[in-house]
Amino acid sequence: MSLGMSWISLDSLVRIQTFPALAALLVFELPRWKERFPRLLAGGLGAIAADSAANLVMGAPPLMWIINNFSINLVQNKSASFGVESPWAYLFDLIERWNFLLSPLLFLALWGARKYPSLLFAALAHIIAHSLIPHKEWRFDYLFHVLILLLAGVGAGNIVQKLSPRTAVLAFAGFLGASVFVALQPKLMNSYFRYRPMEAAMIDASAISSSCAIAIYHLWDKIGASYALSDSDRPFYVYAEDSPVKLDLLGSADAYGAVITGPDSIQKIPREFDEKKCFPNRDGRVFWCVLKKRGECKAKPPTELGINSYLISVHR
Repeated sequence: MSLGMSWISLDSLVRIQTFPALAALLVFELPRWKERFPRLLAGGLGAIAADSAANLVMGAPPLMWIINNFSINLVQNKSASFGVESPWAYLFDLIERWNFLLSPLLFLALWGARKYPSLLFAALAHIIAHSLIPHKEWRFDYLFHVLILLLAGVGAGNIVQKLSPRTAVLAFAGFLGASVFVALQPKLMNSYFRYRPMEAAMIDASAISSSCAIAIYHLWDKIGASYALSDSDRPFYVYAEDSPVKLDLLGSADAYGAVITGPDSIQKIPREFDEKKCFPNRDGRVFWCVLKKRGECKAKPPTELGINSYLISVHR
């Protein structure tokens, strides 16, 4: 039990958005607190110790990042700068994603909750807490979807046990068909492939001389790719409207072997970048192109425009 609680507590520390669900599970255990509290305490302290050790190794005060996160996003309300929606946004999102399958899904989940009511309690606590926060993101309610699907699976299993074995095959086919249907919903498809063109552009741009860096010029959207996804060891530098440095690529063009930019900004790229390739979205629109130049690079790009420095500057 204590080992299980260590993993649950550690998960909530890695992803603090799961705090409401964890708190709900703890409340559900209160009737048996005398029996389970020592193990709950041991598991929680184990997770806190692991998190604190990781922070100390990085030179940061233990658990201070949690306080800073709440201060920045809730007290200072900086998360609202990324957009706000009504308290019903997650409900509408659920209806849009699951469509007509929502009713049978919730029925099965409620049936499964007869055996594991604590999971339903945790799911509701999670979705209600996040619905009260003005800034909404689909990934924030991911745990709710997981718990509801888990309960629906339990509910379907309980029903199948009372019926013939043939029903199990029908239940499996039903869940498989429902999964495919939901995965093909336009909103989800757009989410899956939103950053694919930029990722492809980063991969293509990485095929340059080892002495050259890569510039991302006139960034208009969130950076949805990374060094890991691009499989590149080339350094990336960002020229964006909200960058602390002006959009002056001419002064450091000799440092770059490739530039990633949008079609509207191609005319602003120095002429020595003459090899062009664009990467369209699923709907045919083009937002990212790669322009390359031949030969080695002899200059050094501005260190303050490094991709990590940029990400730090815009999220302060």
